[in-house]
Amino acid sequence: KRTHWEKLLRGTQQELLDLKETNAQSSEETRVETLMAAVRKLGRWPREHAATEDPKLEEERKLARNIREALQAARLPPAFVSELEALQAKATEEKREEESHTQQQRIHELMSAVRKFGRFPCERAVTEDPKLEEERKLAHDVRKALDAARLPPAFVTELEAMKAKAEEETTDKEKQRWEIRDRELLADVRRFGRWPLQKKGAEHAEERELAKRACNALNSGRLTPADEAELSEMRWMHLRDLEAAA
Repeated sequence: KRTHWEKLLRGTQQELLDLKETNAQSSEETRVETLMAAVRKLGRWPREHAATEDPKLEEERKLARNIREALQAARLPPAFVSELEALQAKATEEKREEESHTQQQRIHELMSAVRKFGRFPCERAVTEDPKLEEERKLAHDVRKALDAARLPPAFVTELEAMKAKAEEETTDKEKQRWEIRDRELLADVRRFGRWPLQKKGAEHAEERELAKRACNALNSGRLTPADEAELSEMRWMHLRDLEAAA
């Protein structure tokens, strides 16, 4: 037996096929128009966020997905594609400007933090001290910003000046510490009464340590001419006495 479709005249079959195709095209055009209407209502290029419980963001996410799929399937008319590309270009530019503004804001906040700190921060080891830890994080952020060349020239110059001042102050403090140690050394040698020798044995441990400190001081180049001359004379006199006794 022939089916109902087979019993229809060939012309009638074609008319039904054409009608089906027309309806399909009309349905597709309606979907496209609805899609574009949704984009125009949103007023910008939709962002394909991660799934969320926020109804507005979820609606935008689904719209962005539908746009992406329609573009990939080449279902949209050229005019709609051009309109969407213009929206996407505008969104990209706005995002770039937003990121630039955010970055500039972070840079100004970073410089404000450094100025408030009052000196170039030192990137020390992790510590439980809240103040030192705050300084360490600030120093870390400054180093990252300098390494990435994100700072304006004026800020770089300001930071370099602060760093140079900090290094100079560190050098001065280190110099002062060594001056104090060298004065203590001279006082210890004077109390000892002669040039100390690096003798072996536990009973000579104190003299051996003093001799080590005295030799290091003489070889360091830190001593004043008068202090260096005093130590050198003490060593020479003691060695002379040892030779005479031998």
